[in-house]
Amino acid sequence: MRALGEASLVLFFTNGASLQTWARSGILSREVELYKRLLSHVGEITFVTYGDSRELQYADQLDGIRVLYNRWGIPSHWYARLMPILHLPWLLRADILKTNQTSAALGAMPVQSWLRKKLITRCGYMWSVHMAKRYGEDSEDAANAFREEGRAFRAADRVIVTTEAMKGFAVGNHEIDKDKIRVVPNFVDTALFSPGGEEAKDENTICFIGRLDKQKNVMALVEAVSPLDITLLMIGEGPLRPELESRLSQTRADIRLLGRVEHSELPGYLRRSALFVLPSLWEGHPKALLEAMACGTPVIGGDSPGISELLTHGETGYVCPTTPVGIRDAIATLLAEAALRDRLGSKGRQFVVENFSLERVVDFELQVYESVMDGNGDA
Repeated sequence: MRALGEASLVLFFTNGASLQTWARSGILSREVELYKRLLSHVGEITFVTYGDSRELQYADQLDGIRVLYNRWGIPSHWYARLMPILHLPWLLRADILKTNQTSAALGAMPVQSWLRKKLITRCGYMWSVHMAKRYGEDSEDAANAFREEGRAFRAADRVIVTTEAMKGFAVGNHEIDKDKIRVVPNFVDTALFSPGGEEAKDENTICFIGRLDKQKNVMALVEAVSPLDITLLMIGEGPLRPELESRLSQTRADIRLLGRVEHSELPGYLRRSALFVLPSLWEGHPKALLEAMACGTPVIGGDSPGISELLTHGETGYVCPTTPVGIRDAIATLLAEAALRDRLGSKGRQFVVENFSLERVVDFELQVYESVMDGNGDA
């Protein structure tokens, strides 16, 4: 096998996803940045997406990363299974296959099997846990996710997860050898997400960034701020937007539904805000929370899986109950205590820089690639 500097890395997108999907969600620049940085350390990088020819419009944003897309318009289910044939010339060149999320293994595993390639299954959040919380532990959706998750982990030469808790889940529930699993956290571009800038801090403004859905607990957040004389900036889209819109006239707070915002514009909103609030009922490894911390904005997070393990209460952030009263009390406490906000903002920024910077995560990724190419289970 070639040296890492000459190797070909192929990233398989989540089932059904594309560069267009990332662009519509405002996360294209964020998701691509890691691979642009990695490109200087490996020979070549290829994205395999489920998009059509419109994927080509993003070529100038990829810095030489190749894109293989569904130019035939084949249904996603079949496209995933036919990838070894449809993209054979480029996939034959691959040294390492990697999934962007667990469900991307639907396309990656046939290529691994047919062409005998090394596979890294990346799991940014535990798919089965997410489906169990959304649809119920006994639901067919949760059972299917658990089954496919296990297949993807067992097939992989390495498994990447973003937290130690997820590693423990894979070992305990899927019986995956712990030496096969690497913890590589989500990254933050700490140069882009940084304190300062031209934005004036508004001590009466708080910010939320995320999908407007049940998981993010947005209705509890709106109820929490309704009696307060503050401004709440809500960035994101989701199924609860119509219900949120109907509540706006019933609140004292100035709640602004800003919709999707380009990733590069988020630091301005975060620097302007006195607080960032993420009251989710559960999370994997929440990027928005880390980005707020990187900006030096003090954060409030729900006392829930994925958040409570990440924040040290009173030091790097403020952990509160996920009830409206609990969220309201936390907001009121921090808005009243400038010294506490300053301490949380400073310590939060330091924590992210030391643990989740883009440069640090690039190093983690390269270590995983080296271990796969060396065949070293203890790397």
